[in-house]
Amino acid sequence: MLKKVLLEECLKINKLIPEYNKEKYSYDYFASRYKGKNPLLFAAYSEKAPVGYMISYDKYNDSSFYCWMTGVIPQHRNQGILKKMMLFLEKTAKKQGYKSIKLTTRNMRRAMLAYLVKYGYNIIDFSAQSKIKHNKSIWEKEL
Repeated sequence: MLKKVLLEECLKINKLIPEYNKEKYSYDYFASRYKGKNPLLFAAYSEKAPVGYMISYDKYNDSSFYCWMTGVIPQHRNQGILKKMMLFLEKTAKKQGYKSIKLTTRNMRRAMLAYLVKYGYNIIDFSAQSKIKHNKSIWEKEL
């Protein structure tokens, strides 16, 4: 089940995702990213327990909707949760008149890279970092 949530719920789930829990993300940091930019925050649940979340917003003001943060708790991965969240995002963005979804990911996020290739996203930009695993790529999918 997917439902729209407040930032507090996303932060609670974020702490359960090992790739993110070392980061020093605060409520203010998250909220400042999407303030005034048509945010969409939602979470995925399995038997009323949170299993993932997504935060998206209108970052570029160019008819694209930006998927900023998303994650699935490890023990719930490979169950189609990311796909359900991404499809919900695409459907919601399209309903609001957006023409594409954009997102940024890093080389070290291998599962996300595989998902993006499999489901029709294309690389539109790239940023080299000091370590190859931290290289960033920007992806887009037309809706």
